[in-house]
Amino acid sequence: MLQNESCVMGGREKTSLPIHRLGRLLPLMTLVTATLLWAMTPRVCAQATSPSGDTGACAQGRAALATGDLNEAIALLERSVLLDPDHLGCRLLLARAYASGGRTELAEETLREIVRRQPRHREAALSLAHRYAERREHAAVIEVLHAIRPTTADSELERLRSASLLELGRLEEARRSLERIVASGQAGTTDYRRLGNIHFHGKRYALATEAYTACYQHESDDAELHVRLAVCYHHLGAQLGAVSAQTVEKGQPGSIVDDYYLIAPHADDPRLFDVAPRESAIYHVQRALDSGEDSPDLHLLHGDVWLEAGRWAKALAHYRAIEPRVAPAQRARYLFQHARALWGTEDFEGHLARLQEASRLDRVTYGPRLCEAYTLVARRYNQAGDLTRYIETMRQAVRCTPESAALHYQLGNALWEDGQHDAAVRRWRITLESDPDHADRERMLELIRKMRAQRPG
Repeated sequence: MLQNESCVMGGREKTSLPIHRLGRLLPLMTLVTATLLWAMTPRVCAQATSPSGDTGACAQGRAALATGDLNEAIALLERSVLLDPDHLGCRLLLARAYASGGRTELAEETLREIVRRQPRHREAALSLAHRYAERREHAAVIEVLHAIRPTTADSELERLRSASLLELGRLEEARRSLERIVASGQAGTTDYRRLGNIHFHGKRYALATEAYTACYQHESDDAELHVRLAVCYHHLGAQLGAVSAQTVEKGQPGSIVDDYYLIAPHADDPRLFDVAPRESAIYHVQRALDSGEDSPDLHLLHGDVWLEAGRWAKALAHYRAIEPRVAPAQRARYLFQHARALWGTEDFEGHLARLQEASRLDRVTYGPRLCEAYTLVARRYNQAGDLTRYIETMRQAVRCTPESAALHYQLGNALWEDGQHDAAVRRWRITLESDPDHADRERMLELIRKMRAQRPG
C-alpha cells in the first residue's frame, strides 16, 4: 500500500490517490470520455461539410478558379487537399489552378500524384500525356496512358496514343489505335492520313488507298497526298484505270478536265478523248505536278506509269526527257527502266547498252538481268533470221553465264549452222562435260565423230 503524499504544483497543493481507489474510478472516466466524443461528433461532421472544411474549401476553390482569382483558388484547394489527400477531384482542380497561374512544374507534379493514386484516372492521365507530347516525350505518353483501356469511344485518348506510337515507330500498335478511331465514327483527316501512311509503309496499297481517299475531299490540292495515291495505284496495277471515251470541249492531252486525265484525242473526232479516271496512277501523277511537286522521283514514276501501261513510246520519250534530272542514287534503276522501254520499241541494241550501264553501277541487282537479256535478245535475233547477231549475242550470254551448259549447247548449234564446225565442237564438248546425260548427247557425239573422221591422218 502506498502512502498518501502531498506536493505543490502550479501553486496548488495536490494529493495523489491510492492505486486501489484509482482503479475503481477508471470505468467512470471511460464512460465520461465516450459521452463527450459522442456529443462532439455532429460538430466534427458539420465542420467537414461546412464552408470552412474540406468539401467547402474545394467548392470555394472551384468558384474562385472559375472567376479567375487564382491565388485564392490555389490557397483553398491546397487546404482541401491537405485535409483530404484522397480527394482526387480537388487535386485535379489544383493542377488546373497551378497551370493557369504558370506554375507548370507544380501542376505536373499534382497530375502525377493523381495518376499514382489512380492510374485509370482518365482526365489526369490525358492532361499529363498532353504535356509529355508537347515535349516530344512519347515513351512517357504511352506509359501514362497504358493503364487506360483502349476503347472505340475515346477518340481523344486514342489520337494521342497513336501519334506517340507513330513517333516511336510502333506502327502496328498505332494502326490498331487509329482503326479504333475510325470505328468510332470520329476520325478526321489527320487520322485517315496517318492510317494511310502506316498501310503505305507496310505496302498494303489497297488499304492505304482507301484511307487516303477518305481524306481526299479535304486535301485535294495536297501534292504529297497525290504522290502517295499515284504510288498506290501504280502498285495496284491501275496505271490508267478504266479508260473511257469522253467528249471534251476544251483541253489538251496530259491535262486534267472534269476530274479526268486526258490521254489522247480520237483521230476522227478531236473533241473525243480517251481519258483516265481519278482511280488511276496517271491522274494523281498529273495532279501532283499541277500542285507544284517537281521531284526527280515523281518524274521517274511518271515514266514508270507509261511503261507499265504498255505505252512504250510515251515512256521512252519521258525517260529521255528526264535523264539530266535523275539523282545519282536512282540512276541504275532509271537505266533499267529506260532499257525496258527500249525493249518495248524493239531497240534491242539500245536495250542491252542501257542494261550494261545499269549493271556497271549495281552488278548485284542488274547483273543477272543483263545475262538474261542477252539470251532474250539473241532469241529475238534468231526468230528474225539474223544468224550473225544471234551468234554475237549468244557469245555475250555465255561470257556472262559460263557455267550454263544450255547456253554452250545453243551457241554450239548456231556455230554449226554458220559453218564454224570446230568452234561448235568446242562448245559441245563443254556442254557434255557439264551435263554428261544431256538429252541431245548422241547427236553431238555423232557430229564430233564425223569431224574427227574428216580430219586427215
